[in-house]
Amino acid sequence: NHWGWDFARTGFESVPSGIDFVARQLAKGRYYRGKTVDEKLHAYNPNPQYAREVKQLMLEIDS
Repeated sequence: NHWGWDFARTGFESVPSGIDFVARQLAKGRYYRGKTVDEKLHAYNPNPQYAREVKQLMLEIDS
Protein backbone atom coordinates (compact mmCIF):
# COMPACT_ATOMS: atom_id res chain seq x y z
CA ASN A 1 0.00 0.00 0.00
CA HIS A 2 1.05 3.61 -0.53
CA TRP A 3 1.37 4.41 3.18
CA GLY A 4 3.31 1.41 4.43
CA TRP A 5 0.43 0.69 6.80
CA ASP A 6 0.86 -2.57 8.73
CA PHE A 7 4.36 -2.95 7.24
CA ALA A 8 2.64 -2.67 3.82
CA ARG A 9 0.90 -6.02 4.43
CA THR A 10 -2.57 -4.48 4.35
CA GLY A 11 -4.12 -4.00 0.93
CA PHE A 12 -6.82 -1.50 0.06
CA GLU A 13 -9.41 -1.67 -2.72
CA SER A 14 -8.48 1.81 -3.91
CA VAL A 15 -6.39 4.84 -2.99
CA PRO A 16 -9.46 6.67 -1.60
CA SER A 17 -10.37 3.68 0.61
CA GLY A 18 -6.77 3.53 1.85
CA ILE A 19 -6.79 7.24 2.66
CA ASP A 20 -10.07 6.82 4.54
CA PHE A 21 -8.77 3.85 6.53
CA VAL A 22 -5.45 5.44 7.48
CA ALA A 23 -7.14 8.74 8.39
CA ARG A 24 -9.63 6.91 10.64
CA GLN A 25 -6.83 4.98 12.34
CA LEU A 26 -4.80 8.15 12.96
CA ALA A 27 -7.88 9.87 14.40
CA LYS A 28 -9.47 7.06 16.40
CA GLY A 29 -7.21 4.00 16.42
CA ARG A 30 -6.04 2.74 19.81
CA TYR A 31 -2.38 3.62 19.18
CA TYR A 32 -3.12 7.20 18.09
CA ARG A 33 -6.39 8.29 19.72
CA GLY A 34 -6.01 11.31 21.99
CA LYS A 35 -2.42 12.03 20.96
CA THR A 36 -1.04 15.24 19.48
CA VAL A 37 0.49 15.22 16.01
CA ASP A 38 3.96 15.06 17.56
CA GLU A 39 2.94 12.14 19.78
CA LYS A 40 1.41 10.31 16.81
CA LEU A 41 4.54 10.81 14.74
CA HIS A 42 6.71 9.56 17.61
CA ALA A 43 4.48 6.51 18.09
CA TYR A 44 4.81 5.69 14.39
CA ASN A 45 8.54 6.39 14.15
CA PRO A 46 10.54 7.56 17.19
CA ASN A 47 13.36 9.02 15.06
CA PRO A 48 13.17 12.82 15.63
CA GLN A 49 14.20 13.47 12.02
CA TYR A 50 11.05 11.67 10.83
CA ALA A 51 8.77 14.06 12.74
CA ARG A 52 10.64 17.10 11.42
CA GLU A 53 10.39 15.90 7.83
CA VAL A 54 6.69 15.03 8.07
CA LYS A 55 5.86 18.36 9.67
CA GLN A 56 7.84 20.21 6.99
CA LEU A 57 5.91 18.34 4.31
CA MET A 58 2.64 19.23 6.05
CA LEU A 59 3.62 22.92 5.93
CA GLU A 60 4.46 22.66 2.23
CA ILE A 61 1.12 21.01 1.46
CA ASP A 62 -0.74 23.61 3.51
CA SER A 63 0.85 26.59 1.72
